[in-house]
Amino acid sequence: MEGRMRIVILADHAFAEGGAPQVAIASAVALARRGHAITYLHAVGQSGDARFEGVANLTRIGLGGRDVWDKPFASAARDGIWNRAAARDLAAVLAPLRGPDTLIHVHQWTRGFSPAAFAAIRAAGLPLAISLHDYFIACPTGLKFRFDRREPCTLRPMSLPCLLAPCDPRSRAHKAVRIARSFAAARALAGQDVTAIHVSEAGRRTIGADLPGAWRQEVIENPIETAPAPAPRAHPGNRIVYCGRLTEEKGVLLVARAARMAGVPALFIGEGPMRAAILA
Repeated sequence: MEGRMRIVILADHAFAEGGAPQVAIASAVALARRGHAITYLHAVGQSGDARFEGVANLTRIGLGGRDVWDKPFASAARDGIWNRAAARDLAAVLAPLRGPDTLIHVHQWTRGFSPAAFAAIRAAGLPLAISLHDYFIACPTGLKFRFDRREPCTLRPMSLPCLLAPCDPRSRAHKAVRIARSFAAARALAGQDVTAIHVSEAGRRTIGADLPGAWRQEVIENPIETAPAPAPRAHPGNRIVYCGRLTEEKGVLLVARAARMAGVPALFIGEGPMRAAILA
């Protein structure tokens, strides 16, 4: 195939336990079917989604690590800030893949790889693209949301007011670990050839100005996999539907309250910590 590339896709997980790995898996399979040589590398576990099976041009490699949220706090903090084992294993996998047509595409890195992965990529001398499914690349909590105030955050990430804000959804201790991780990521990424991929124009507006000026920034919307089917008949105005994780920062309570005020039935498709509040 003309223009064939070797693309190494990094994600913490090889199962679609969230939006980021879902997109990583879908893009890996689609790119392999277009004839590109794909290596899907995940930090957590060794098994993977059934969609990987039987796909030509696609190799999946699991490093066998654990999700940091499954570890005791001290171990989670250490490996979340800098996972030496994951970086060592990543470097070993990248060594034979180096070449002028090789690209690293990172989808998810906070739950297993840690900022140490960026240091391994720098050592390999390979161009790097990072899809910003969240804002962890600049914002310590990854959300640009003030959980202490229940409103979007307007502070400059990693500024003094940001560092002092009690905004973390878990605790001040978690915020401290996330701040240390952000400093480690900035150090590991300094001077690298990086393309930041926003998944929407809204995402670019939210975090684009907080990224290093030398980075290229593009918008590539997430792919959606659907089975061919006749177009559904529209029935406007009879129901509000929300699909996604039921978390506060996604505005799920706003949807519930708006539906109640308008007297319109609401359908929520998903799970998450706000389920009981939505039902209430």
